[in-house]
Amino acid sequence: MDGILLESVTEARLREMLRNEMAEVLKKEFLPLSENKSKDELFSVEDASKFLKITEPTLTKYAKDGKIDSYCVGDRRVVYKKSELLDFLRKREFDIKKV
Repeated sequence: MDGILLESVTEARLREMLRNEMAEVLKKEFLPLSENKSKDELFSVEDASKFLKITEPTLTKYAKDGKIDSYCVGDRRVVYKKSELLDFLRKREFDIKKV
């Protein structure tokens, strides 16, 4: 049983040790994910359609058809993530070259 060390530890000390270990694990596992998400630029419908060089109704249709993900902010505002718009363009470029 290598790696196991038993010692007298108070309940309070054990809780502190577990809390510290869990904080380290969470920091390593989840902090990179939250950093990546927070850095993603959000585009309005107008800006996203200009970015993709398509009309706003076409963008709305693509979102409704599930070709592009859209996100509601507040009651009515719709936004698009830049990274997902770039993925859409890459996929579209690949589909065009494939034909």
